[in-house]
Amino acid sequence: MKRKTGIGRLFTLGACALMAAVTAVGAYASNYPNTVTFSNLSGNNAVVKLIGPLKTNVGVANGAQATVNVPAGTYYFLVRYCNESGQCRYSQGDPFEVVQSQTQYSVITITLHPVSNGNYHERPASRDDFDRN
Repeated sequence: MKRKTGIGRLFTLGACALMAAVTAVGAYASNYPNTVTFSNLSGNNAVVKLIGPLKTNVGVANGAQATVNVPAGTYYFLVRYCNESGQCRYSQGDPFEVVQSQTQYSVITITLHPVSNGNYHERPASRDDFDRN
């Protein structure tokens, strides 16, 4: 007589529970109506580290856009721009607010390129700043 153990069933249930938890977290994060879009016109590929109530990394190819759904709060970002030869430069944006109420939400677009007398300030940062966050 063969004896079955519950290990296979337990593993399957555990994997299903883990998948459900991961799916629920992903669905929860995308349920925020607020968006921050990074539009990269810098001439180089970029990696953006968005830092605030939600912390995430976003790759944005030159000429492309990437959008992140975020909860309300204060954010700033760090960017690493790298050219085709692998030389990189780093910058940090000033803090900005994502605001949400029962009737309104934020839709923010940040263009990644230097603009003289622009309405958003970005300053040089170090590789250490980028790697630390």
